[in-house]
Amino acid sequence: MNDAKNFPDKVPESVKVLLIEDNPGDARLIREMLRDIKNSVFEIEHCDRLEGALSRLLLKGIDVVLTDLNLPDSEGIETFRRIYAKAPKLPIVVLTGFSDETMGIQTVQEGAQDYLIKQDVSSVLLARTIRYAIERNFAKLASEELVGTITHELRAPLTVIKEVISQVLEGLFGEINEQQRRIFLMSMESVARMARLINNLLDVYKMEGSKAELRKEKTDLGALIKEVVEGLTPKLWEKSLEINMSFPPLAVELSLDREKMVQAMTNLISNAIKFTEKGRIEITIAGQGGAGVEVTVSDTGIGIPSEELPKVFGKFEQLSNAAKVKEKGSGLGLYITKRIIELHGGRIWVESEFGKGTKFHFTIQK
Repeated sequence: MNDAKNFPDKVPESVKVLLIEDNPGDARLIREMLRDIKNSVFEIEHCDRLEGALSRLLLKGIDVVLTDLNLPDSEGIETFRRIYAKAPKLPIVVLTGFSDETMGIQTVQEGAQDYLIKQDVSSVLLARTIRYAIERNFAKLASEELVGTITHELRAPLTVIKEVISQVLEGLFGEINEQQRRIFLMSMESVARMARLINNLLDVYKMEGSKAELRKEKTDLGALIKEVVEGLTPKLWEKSLEINMSFPPLAVELSLDREKMVQAMTNLISNAIKFTEKGRIEITIAGQGGAGVEVTVSDTGIGIPSEELPKVFGKFEQLSNAAKVKEKGSGLGLYITKRIIELHGGRIWVESEFGKGTKFHFTIQK
């Protein structure tokens, strides 16, 4: 194990730790561990309830949060989510038991800087984890600022180009012939594609940097899917495709981030339309014995070769079937969709037979 002095340079000399732990013995042990670290000062504020901790976070002045997940007034992943929602720019280190390690991993996927298994914690490991969590958080915030600036700088000229092309097409600068109109329409499509790529890259950055925040609300999944289909109706008409939807008779209400689920469903249905020249698209919602639902989006399109199925959800993957369609994608849509489903605690997979169609399935827990 490395010496405890080998810490990053961008960490305050005195670190203010908000410890959220209802077990007095565990809280006392953590205090003693951090007191043992030489040449470092850890100031600990202790809360044994989540509500008290959330109130303390409003007062600022905390450098890092160290929290148990199971508290008298909150349990499991929801504890982390409430802290993260209150202080998304603070580094959070989660304490778990052996049996909750999977949940610890999930908190990291959703924005925690790290997790520690209580039974494995030593004073050096605890101090190092806290300091590296603060360091990584500094880097994350700096990169987020950079990405935001770059995104803005890229979007601004695209907006100007789009507006100028629109004015030309409207005849504000004089009449244009048919050949010129086709060229400007092609240019407009390229601008729109570039804008989508920038948005997708920003989404990927947020998700890979554990910055994707879920704003969950009770949502009728069937109504959401119908809304997405309605927005894609012109594309269905353009190809004369039939669409069938089979949902339970009662509303399927789930706790979802509505905007992100719309994005995921739009990606899946648009993808089905893109790779289907004739036939139909089918969307079903089926129950899973009270534990959740399974959604399936199937098509009668060109399908995916079996050897390429493992690459479907990869980043920037362009499968061989993409060469057979006019509309080109960024190779990010299905990757983003997978991340959205996983952020909701679900799972997504694909079945396909080349030349006969494709089925995408995903599950969401109630």
